[in-house]
Amino acid sequence: VYEYLNDYQQEGGVAICYDDPVPISCDNVLFDFEHSLYLAAGHLVKQGHRDLGLYVQGQESPPETAIRGFSRALQEHGLKPRRNWFFGSSAAGEEGGFELAKQFLRLKQRPTAMCIVNDASALAFSVEMGRAGIRIPEEVSVIGHDDLPLARCAPVMLSSVTHPTERIAEEVVRLLTARLNGNTSGGPVRMTIRGELVIRDSVAPRL
Repeated sequence: VYEYLNDYQQEGGVAICYDDPVPISCDNVLFDFEHSLYLAAGHLVKQGHRDLGLYVQGQESPPETAIRGFSRALQEHGLKPRRNWFFGSSAAGEEGGFELAKQFLRLKQRPTAMCIVNDASALAFSVEMGRAGIRIPEEVSVIGHDDLPLARCAPVMLSSVTHPTERIAEEVVRLLTARLNGNTSGGPVRMTIRGELVIRDSVAPRL
């Protein structure tokens, strides 16, 4: 794919990439995924949690960008992340959350808080915790990712980190238009956009 994009640009085409870095020379609008996990884990630690788990949907293990942000938040408070509490699954969305719940319930020692990417997985996980008699957030706090509308519709409204897709799209269109109109010249432009933590009811202090 990247070879085709390189050829396309050499022939005068304009390429703008977004979300993740790519190995070609073009404008980029990047989403700081690492910072999102830093925000989520940092908030849980400030609420008194010392035993934190991490889950990223659609992958057998969390990507290094997620692990770096998550681990940095813990290390700043003198804590060490536990690799056996890094969860993954090839399933996505709700199915991923159900699979996570099965892995979680099999543990003899469990995290008191979970950072779960994405909201659908986080809500499915929360539902399964309720069926198992584990209360959210009293026994397990949960922070999701994307801040989808469904995060506000759950019986326990979900705390979540935003993924500002509209702003990313706006910046992609702005950069593309500037290139096409000749208003931007020179080397590639690199922008980084960060999400924000939205606190709701799914996190409780660990006393």
